[in-house]
Formats: sequence, C-alpha cells, structure tokens
Amino acid sequence: MDNAGSAGSAIVFTKGSRKTDLCFTVFNQEFHINSDVLKMNCDFFETFLNPTGGILPSSTNPAFKSEWFTRLEDKIGNTNTFASWLLTSDHTHCKADLSKFVGGCHHEVKTFQNFLCAIFGRNYQLDNAAELTSLTDMARYYAALPTVSATVYAAVLRSPFFADSMLLNPCSVLLSAKTLRNVLLFKDSLVLSIGPWSAPQYKGMSDPDLVRIANSARANQGVISALAQHKRGKYGVAGIHDKDWTSPGEQMSEVAIACTKPARGIYQEVLSYKALMPAYYRGCLSIPFFPAKMGSEIQQILNPLLVNQLKLIPSAVAGVDKFKYYFLCLDITDDTLPWDRSEDEWYI
Repeated sequence: MDNAGSAGSAIVFTKGSRKTDLCFTVFNQEFHINSDVLKMNCDFFETFLNPTGGILPSSTNPAFKSEWFTRLEDKIGNTNTFASWLLTSDHTHCKADLSKFVGGCHHEVKTFQNFLCAIFGRNYQLDNAAELTSLTDMARYYAALPTVSATVYAAVLRSPFFADSMLLNPCSVLLSAKTLRNVLLFKDSLVLSIGPWSAPQYKGMSDPDLVRIANSARANQGVISALAQHKRGKYGVAGIHDKDWTSPGEQMSEVAIACTKPARGIYQEVLSYKALMPAYYRGCLSIPFFPAKMGSEIQQILNPLLVNQLKLIPSAVAGVDKFKYYFLCLDITDDTLPWDRSEDEWYI
C-alpha cells in the first residue's frame, strides 16, 4: 500500500469547446471531464449518465452535473483492508477512508488517467505488463474495450521499457491482448510465450484456448527445427555426440558444446546436458565453412529458423543475448486469433 497522497490540481479531459461537467475523485486526485465524449466511447457511463427510468447521478457542486468517488471493494478475509476499487456516484463515499486499500494508489490513479487518455484520444505510455493488465481490467469493467484496444499498441511503442517487460511476462501480455483483441500485441506475446525453447512459459497458463494455440504454434516451430536437423545431417551432424563428423560437422559440434546448459535434478545434480538450440543454430551461421558453398547451403537451411517476426522488437536477434533461448520465427496467421474479427464491440 502506498499513501493516498494529498489532493493535487484537477486533471482536465475535454475536447474542442466542450466544457467539463463531471468530477471524478480517484483516491485523492480529481478529474474534471466532459460527459459527451466519455459517453460516446464508454458504454458504462453512457448507461449510468443516461438512465432509463433510473436516477440521474447528482452533484453538490453547481459546476458539475454529477460527482463520482472512490469506493473500496473486495474486503480481504477478516481484515479491514480492501483489494480493489471502483467509482460510485454515492455521496456517502466522498470522505471514505482510502488508507485501507492494499494496492498502489499512484498506480491506480495513473491507470485511470491512461484510461481517460484512451477515451479522449490523447497520447499515453505503458511501461510494463502490469500497467497493461490494469488498463485492460479497467476497460473491461467500464465497457470500453474496443476504444482502449485501438490505442494500446501505440502506448507500448512510446515506452523504452515495455519490450523488456513483455519478454519477462509474455503470458500476462498475451492474456491482456486476447481480452483487448489487439492483433499485434497478441502475435508478439505469443511468439515470446512459447519460449524459452527448452522451458516454454505458456505451459503454466490456465487459459485452455491460449494453451491450445501455443501448443500448435510450438509444434509448427518444432517441424521447422526437425527439418533443419534432418537436412544438416548430410554434413555429418546427426547428433552432438556423433563420432563420425566431417570437418564442418566437428566445428558445428564445438558450437553445440559451447551452447549447452546442464539439466539438474531436485538435488541440483547434473542429469544431462541440453543444447540451447536457438543459440546453437545462430552459432552455426558464424562458422567459416570450406568450401563456401557448404556454408551457403547451411545458411539456407537455418535462416528460416532465425528470422525475427516480432513487430514490437524489430532489432531482436534469435539465439543472441537476451534472446539466446528463443526462436522468433513464428509467422502467426490471422486465423489463429481466438476471436471473431468481424465484431466491432465486445465486453469480456
């Protein structure tokens, strides 16, 4: 939990000559907002600010049509602390004790500001997977997924940090991308979630659709890898421990040995050595083969495995540095996407 902080100056969201007519207080930060733009892009507020047979939210401040306040939700066990929050037009919450919130108030205020930036067409920046997850959850709750989806890829491109966060948490990004139905983020995070090659991260996911899609994608990469291994057998490199190598095969075996890591048991004993295949194939490309034609043929075999399909990280090199455990060659087609692309609106 961080400090809810003292009230700062209000952050204003409007467009053109439209005036602000709503006041949202998110923890101790006020937002003054134009309701017309908000309702056009957010079904939740379209419903609650234009109730059919209901009660229109009110305001004690003549400058606003209605005021909204932070209400803490999801009480944690028998404690007097809360895990989440939402906006309410109930004025009994205008002086609520927000110190009982266990999350980060600054993070929540930033998420809400990013949400409004998406609604009002302003630039914003997402620095990590956690910020994307929070924004996605907010967009789902306030029924604004299509609007937010259209903005998130530009938001992550503005950040120098998001790509590294996606590499560390590709499955989190994949879940958000599925909810947002964002094609570019979905494809990039799927490519990374099927790595590292020897221990794919997606196998720990609980979403059956995403696990099925990732299994299929990994199988496709496995076919390419197996084909490369079969073809390179003609150079006498059928396996790492083959004793009948030709000279190029010996060089390739040296690369394989340099690109191994130990597989350990529960007591950290070394059970076997496993080649880091992305790093191995990348290393094979640097061997000065003789005759040169042999090297050219090997390059033709291996190059398809080592291309980079990541749109967010075009400088990534499979088998090198932070990507030494990753193949990045998966070209994901649109028919892989787990949603109906003809739908303009969705809410879950």
